[in-house]
Amino acid sequence: MPEIGVVAAACHVRETKVSANTIEFSTDGIDTTEGLICIKIPSSPKTVTVDASPLAADAQDYRDGLLRIRLTNQPDPRRVTVSW
Repeated sequence: MPEIGVVAAACHVRETKVSANTIEFSTDGIDTTEGLICIKIPSSPKTVTVDASPLAADAQDYRDGLLRIRLTNQPDPRRVTVSW
């Protein structure tokens, strides 16, 4: 399993960039289907944004080193940024 990175997704994940305390990627999927992205990160996230807007607290869950993000898929790519 990668030290930091997307380990599973119910959507397309592209253009992933990882730095010391941030992971960024683009995501898209079949319109109006439920998307789930599991990301291995070293600690609880400080911020999670989708197209620069904060993701609601009830749409994310961090435990056991995995951040789970839930969102409704759409065909147009959106940029997700997670900082810890």
